[in-house]
Amino acid sequence: MRKRMIYVLLLSTLTATSLLSACSKADEIPPRRETFSGDYILPAPTFLSSEEREIVEEQRREYQSVE
Repeated sequence: MRKRMIYVLLLSTLTATSLLSACSKADEIPPRRETFSGDYILPAPTFLSSEEREIVEEQRREYQSVE
């Protein structure tokens, strides 16, 4: 009986300690960065070859013919 009481007391103490010592004030949102830059560098465009342009035009004609 005494062993069981000690076991229950120890278990309840551990449970209470783990629950009460958890993050009391969690910061769920990270701080806002004031140094944020809105400038973006776009990559240089790549030009289509004549064969690729022909493929695109063929697909465009096929798409428009369905309408």
